[in-house]
Amino acid sequence: MSAADGAVSVTPAEDAGRVRPISIGTLSSLYSGFLSAYDAVGLGLVDESEAPVLARLFGGPAPWMHDFF
Repeated sequence: MSAADGAVSVTPAEDAGRVRPISIGTLSSLYSGFLSAYDAVGLGLVDESEAPVLARLFGGPAPWMHDFF
């Protein structure tokens, strides 16, 4: 996975045995801001070594919704 100029691209790893996959639920939680990368480490969902990169990619303000419809 690489990120530059606001764009992210994902390519298959050459040695997939050394990369721990992230479930769609974890990825969704990171993307939406519901779960921080460091919380995901604490829950055992991602490796500790991946947390700084995931925090930079998915870090941002907490999700919220205006409740007036």
